Amino acid sequence: MKKEYFGTTKDGQEVSVLTLENSSGMKLRILDYGAVFQSIIVPDKDGNPVDVLLGYDDLAGYENNGGHLGSTVGRYANRISGASTVIDGVRYELEKNNGENNLHSGSRCTDRKIWTIQDAGHIEAVKGVHKTPWSSDSCDYVVFTVTSPDMEQGFPGTVTVRLTVRLTEGGEIVTEYHAESDKNTLINFTNHSYFNLNGEGAGTLDGISLKICADKFTPVDEGLIPTGELADVEGTVLDFRKYRDLGKAVADYKKGVAAHDPAYEVLRPSSGFDHNFVLDESDEIGALSTAADAVSSRTGIAMTLMTDDPGVQLYTGNGLGGKSGKNGHIYEDFTGFCLEPQCFPDSANNKAFHKPVFGPGKPYDSVTAYIFTTEKD
Repeated sequence: MKKEYFGTTKDGQEVSVLTLENSSGMKLRILDYGAVFQSIIVPDKDGNPVDVLLGYDDLAGYENNGGHLGSTVGRYANRISGASTVIDGVRYELEKNNGENNLHSGSRCTDRKIWTIQDAGHIEAVKGVHKTPWSSDSCDYVVFTVTSPDMEQGFPGTVTVRLTVRLTEGGEIVTEYHAESDKNTLINFTNHSYFNLNGEGAGTLDGISLKICADKFTPVDEGLIPTGELADVEGTVLDFRKYRDLGKAVADYKKGVAAHDPAYEVLRPSSGFDHNFVLDESDEIGALSTAADAVSSRTGIAMTLMTDDPGVQLYTGNGLGGKSGKNGHIYEDFTGFCLEPQCFPDSANNKAFHKPVFGPGKPYDSVTAYIFTTEKD
């Protein structure tokens, strides 16, 4: 593990990048600014290093990161209807930054804060607190902390957050969130990385096959707010229970919308895939289940997503819109995909969903693992 200077913020604060790596040549670069995942390097089927994460080369890109590329998003990820919520009988007004709704807690999300590096280094045969397949694997690691004061972003309670990130010898990137609040409040963190297993500058999702382990999804209205229904994916364009080529799925969406095919009406409000899938929920910390699998036929790089969160949001970069990214690459729409483990969107207000309220004596914990392997020809 090594730490390097990455840049200085507009208000004069120095930002560092930490590089975690394993003996197989895999590397994860994380900024202390926003606990942002800046790059993930994975050897392809020929042994060549491939960066599978969209992002920016410099700090200025992340200070203007409207698409939250690589960001640790909180204290409440995804949408809250009407940009307000009621906790313990009190209504709290939030920033309207997505039409009439609140998205990712507003413009001052946790990816705009510098996180403290509490600890970092390498551990041999680490014994984790969670009963997971990697809990005894050697790893590079970093522990970040950040504090969100009472009423920051409009939410009650002073929240202290600890994020532990490990890169193991087995190719697993494990994220563990732990947060405590002195008042009841909403907490729902996720990582908003945009993946392209063909390589961050490939410019297309063609040849990337995706499978999502979910029988149901949460339908949304015109503002992308869930209706409260848990609908079957069977017979819909949101059925990813078997591998589907993401590039073809996007191309079919474009054709379907242009032809006014009613089967694609479900994707029209979001201009593509931007939907929450319902996963098996567990109350046991660390009891992870497989949420999704993806693999590139070009590079042979495969990723399995495991989480103990109840939902995962698939987003196909519908709003990238020509962002200037790393290595001079232009990220057009549909050139990266996100898999965001989290509570259901608008669980802050929708009575059909479990409300993620945490406070004194009830801490927030969430574990996710991104497991990378390479399929040889």
